[in-house]
Amino acid sequence: TYLINAFVNNYGNTADVGLYQGANIITLQCIALVFSAFATDYYPHLSQVSGDREKMATLVNQEVEVVMSIMSVVAATLIVFAPLVVRLLLTEEFMCIIPVIQIMSLAFLMKALYFPMGYIVYAKGDKFFYLLISGLLLNAKYVLLSVLCYMKLGVVGLGLGFAVSEVVDMIVIISYIRCKYHVGYSYKTYLSAVISFVVCLAMLLCHNSDVDGCVAIACNVCLLTGIVLLSVYNINKRVDIMSCIKRMLNKKNG
Repeated sequence: TYLINAFVNNYGNTADVGLYQGANIITLQCIALVFSAFATDYYPHLSQVSGDREKMATLVNQEVEVVMSIMSVVAATLIVFAPLVVRLLLTEEFMCIIPVIQIMSLAFLMKALYFPMGYIVYAKGDKFFYLLISGLLLNAKYVLLSVLCYMKLGVVGLGLGFAVSEVVDMIVIISYIRCKYHVGYSYKTYLSAVISFVVCLAMLLCHNSDVDGCVAIACNVCLLTGIVLLSVYNINKRVDIMSCIKRMLNKKNG
């Protein structure tokens, strides 16, 4: 992050650094909350079953289904309400970062897909991967992509560089884990991820298209409602949300 900021400040200007940091803060604060909350419970469980490939694969698939369900709602909400969020938290000068926020939100869906898989290297103590590949090579790739995209497209290019970087991370991490530890996602998991990504991409394209404003809003509201209902359905299969709500209401009434 320091290297990217330093390059933007020298190649471009200080204003671009501020714009980039504004987009980073809005997206990362929303997303990091979800990832850190899941990691707190997920990593100990994964370490506990790291010696059993079948149990580890089952846990990873269960985790990614819940993470993707929540992240798809967060990403979709940020894509739709990015203009409102910028107006509430920042000033009019930051309205140009709306596409950056939307692109980064979409990219975080890919991070959600490989996030549970990536923790396997920590549970296995795979120092080669998390020091050399993840710590050095993948971070160097992120800096390089950000620099190249910024030179071509400006501040929006920083968001695009982040998105391309996440695609590469997803491919590398999932492929590495599948080849070395023989743990992979099920067809159902990939299908659910593709549906979430396509819906969020459609919302992004609709928001930035030349379609009439009212039509675009109506389409995005329908898509957002659909992805929320799908996510609630998927999570409810795992944790039975309705029963939890009923118990909470019964306690209050009691």
